[in-house]
Amino acid sequence: MYYIAAYIAVAQPAENPTTELSSGGISAMVFFYLWTASYTPSWNGTPWVLNSEMFDQNVRTLAQAWAAACNWLFNFLIARFTPQMFATMGYGVYLFFASLMMCSCVFVFFLVPETKGIPLEAMDKLFSKSYPARKAHGIVLAEVREADREFRRHSHVDEKFDNVSTEDNQYVIDGKNVQEV
Repeated sequence: MYYIAAYIAVAQPAENPTTELSSGGISAMVFFYLWTASYTPSWNGTPWVLNSEMFDQNVRTLAQAWAAACNWLFNFLIARFTPQMFATMGYGVYLFFASLMMCSCVFVFFLVPETKGIPLEAMDKLFSKSYPARKAHGIVLAEVREADREFRRHSHVDEKFDNVSTEDNQYVIDGKNVQEV
C-alpha cells in the first residue's frame, strides 16, 4: 500500500494519462494483487474466528452476533466512504490504510494471544488480564496440558468392572452374563 501511494504521488497517473501502463504502474498493480492475495487467506477470516473463541460461553452467541454486526457495519462504511476519501485525499488513502495495517500488526503482536491448541473452556483464562498477551498462550497451554495429565492419571474404571470381557455381544462381569442393552 505504501508503494502504491508512492507511485501515485510520484507518477501522478491522473494528471498524465497514457494508453499503456508504465513499469511503475505494473509494479503498483503487482503490489496491490500481492496485498490482496496475502490478506484474503490470513486476515480476512481472523475476526470471525477470534470473536467466536474469545467470549465467555454464557454470552458467546450474543457477543458473536454483535461482532458480526459491527464487522458488517464497518465494511459498509469503508465501502461507502472510500470513493469520497479518494476524491479528497488522493494517494493519501493508501497511506491511511497502510498505516492502519501497521498499527493492527503492533496491536495483534502485543495484545492478542495465540489461540492454537487451547480448548474453548480455557479461553477465559487465555483472554483474562492475569497474563500478558504475549505469554498467555504458553502459560494456559501448559496449565491445560497439566490438567489433562492429572485427569488421566486419576481417572480409573470402577473396581467391579475391572474383570470385564466381551464375546458375541455378551458381557461377562464378575462371572455373570449381561446382555448388551
